[in-house]
Amino acid sequence: MHHPIRSLSLLSAIALLLLLCGCPPASDGDGKGSQAGGGGGTGTVPNAGAGADGQLDMSALYNGDNLNYERVNVGLKGQALDIIAPEAPLSGAKSASMFFFGDSQEPTGIYMRDLLKGTRSQLGSVKMMDKGSLNCSNDGSFIAYARLREIGNVIDNPEFNYPPNVAELYRVDTASGEETKLFDFGGDFASYRNDSLFPFISEDGERIVCLSYDINRLLLQTQCIEWQKLYDQVVERRATVTPEEQAEDDENMRVFLRLDMVAPELRKVGLDPTAETPIDDLALRAVQDVFENNKYPIMALLIWENGEARAQVLTPVAGQERSLHFILAVSGDRILMGANEPGADPTEAQQIYSVDLSSGQLSSFGSYQGAPSLIEFDGSGRNLVVAYNPFDRQNKRIDTETHIRILPVDGSEPTDHNLGADYFGYLDLNSDASMLVGQNRDDLWLYRVDVASGQATKLSQHFIDLDGLYLDGPGQHAVFIESGISFVTPVLADPQSSPDWVSESYFAEYRDKVLEFLDKAGFETRDDIVLRFEERTGMGVSETSIELSYERNPEETVLFRYDNNERTFRSMWSPNPGALKLREDLRRSEMDYYECEEMVQGLLDRLGWQNPETRESWYPGASPLYDGKSDSYIVTVRDGYWYDPAEQQHWVYNSEATVRVIAGSGDIAEINYNVFEQIHDQPIKENIADAEFNMRNYRNEPLPEGAVDFDFEDTRLLITEKKPDVLSPGDYRSQVQDRIVYEINAYLDGELVLGSLVDAETFEMLGRLYYAPLGMHNPNQPLPNGGGAAAADPTAIPGAAGIPDAGSVGP
Repeated sequence: MHHPIRSLSLLSAIALLLLLCGCPPASDGDGKGSQAGGGGGTGTVPNAGAGADGQLDMSALYNGDNLNYERVNVGLKGQALDIIAPEAPLSGAKSASMFFFGDSQEPTGIYMRDLLKGTRSQLGSVKMMDKGSLNCSNDGSFIAYARLREIGNVIDNPEFNYPPNVAELYRVDTASGEETKLFDFGGDFASYRNDSLFPFISEDGERIVCLSYDINRLLLQTQCIEWQKLYDQVVERRATVTPEEQAEDDENMRVFLRLDMVAPELRKVGLDPTAETPIDDLALRAVQDVFENNKYPIMALLIWENGEARAQVLTPVAGQERSLHFILAVSGDRILMGANEPGADPTEAQQIYSVDLSSGQLSSFGSYQGAPSLIEFDGSGRNLVVAYNPFDRQNKRIDTETHIRILPVDGSEPTDHNLGADYFGYLDLNSDASMLVGQNRDDLWLYRVDVASGQATKLSQHFIDLDGLYLDGPGQHAVFIESGISFVTPVLADPQSSPDWVSESYFAEYRDKVLEFLDKAGFETRDDIVLRFEERTGMGVSETSIELSYERNPEETVLFRYDNNERTFRSMWSPNPGALKLREDLRRSEMDYYECEEMVQGLLDRLGWQNPETRESWYPGASPLYDGKSDSYIVTVRDGYWYDPAEQQHWVYNSEATVRVIAGSGDIAEINYNVFEQIHDQPIKENIADAEFNMRNYRNEPLPEGAVDFDFEDTRLLITEKKPDVLSPGDYRSQVQDRIVYEINAYLDGELVLGSLVDAETFEMLGRLYYAPLGMHNPNQPLPNGGGAAAADPTAIPGAAGIPDAGSVGP
């Protein structure tokens, strides 16, 4: 992953737009100024093993250097590497076989992955890191990033108070750990301070460049705009206020005119503001002149080369003085920019400009028209490579075939390659841009693609879009991120001949299981069924996901989750109900809740999941749950066993089936089934009211005494999972414990508003569900004015009642 376009957006440009509109930009973080090495020019990044600086110990999830986790699809196996949180930074070396990433903790741990050696090492940790700023040199010999510090710890001057946090750039040698601060925003570069900076690195590593703007000038523009607005308001109401109020208004406006930032500019246009300056048309014209003289934003390149730092102000392209400029790529002595954000308007030809480093003048370099996925120099620095999907003028849409345009630095004609398929999204090229690895948007396979010919070879099958992709320089390893986990897979010319290739026959057993499940449940099947599989093992999970679609209608899909330990299906979900139909003799339409419940009980009987004699229906309060958006009833049925702690018997629910039924059509939108082992060693306390304090003071959501009425009479016992502090990403669970919990509901004016899960032994809160009373109604009683039912709170699905902080019940 070199620099995919979707991560190129410069936050400072957003800030600039906000400032031009008179709105100060939001700031990231609340930096306390305690960053290591923050006050000096050089230092050493502090080494911190897992668990240091208050971070969670993740070592239990690792087997050596890699995650103790395996994901198997049709195609080449991918070795699980690391947990990569959505906000965690990641960058890969273009000419080497290593990448760098940060975790989601605070301070952020920074790690290096050597793909040739197969090793993982921690470089250090950074407090208040700007997580979108991590970048590395072509050969991986150093990284660069920004850390955020409070402005008072950067500039020793109380008059400088914006932005609240300043991003400071650092270069870190990956071998020695030596850290160097690149630009001094407390000194020569104070005007270019910003709360977000991204360092671009040339292919030879000699130059680091970032884009910023003169924030004092932008603040001056904003203040002039605000003063003019205030002037109009004051003049408009002057005749209606008292002399004292008028004098106060005038004094407030004179204070602005005497500000150090404004006064020097006013003197240049002939107004020398004093404590007695009249607030009249002359003052208004002076402020207008100051704004006119400073209306164009000053953009500057901050350049660090050969150990020296300097700034180069950019000369805007004629006619685009107010446009924002974006760095696209940096080579040895060449910096390429776009006048607008990449992909901002794919219908227009996007111009690429070259920057003269001595004058800051921009000149035309080349162009493309469409939506780009990647713009960067190849490993030699002699060619700019643009991967993009052209704009189809005839059909007025983005083309579904990805193109590669190679623009030589020497000015010779560009070379264009049509890859013949849609790899738009995450893709990456090797160092000489001869080969690409990308995910095909149509079938979601990961492909190895020869750029010159467009010949594509399948590498691995996927269910979902990848979250990121990095191809090493030699083109031997592809690292992709899926569901919060990074994987590495070899990039082979003939992957099917590899012993690591998994064929469809590997999943033959699961094919039989899902077809048997559909037949037993009573669903009709068609002759053009297409099935795809993914097996996951490790980190508390051993399950197989199965995707069902149809050859003649591939957008109709159904997802199944099969528990390999319990050897049973846990869930079935379809984004488009109707993809599976119950047999005609089992299907009904235009049902009320109780008819849906009867149909669900018949489904469960056919599957043999629960005992019809002991199961009980469950409602979240007095009425069944209805979702007006999808016209569906959510039916929940619990079953259990007797638990005897030697003194008293309790009814404990240890299985729960939740089925969503579309009332109008009788289609099954989703099924979820949870079952837990019997617990014999957990005592149960009797004084359940002791839990009230914990329920009222759960997390940062305290409930005042008397705010709700807890029902301690109609509590139920069930089994649920107590999750530890260390969690794996996505929907995966790790190190869970089965616990007996009380289910305690709370009511407001007689209506159920929340349900709490409380450990039956310790009374510890394990989770809370919120309910929307307006989303629940008795299906036998129409709503006022003949209206349809209100949509239910999506967090109030009873199928998730056994899951702390539950959301959707989909697989």
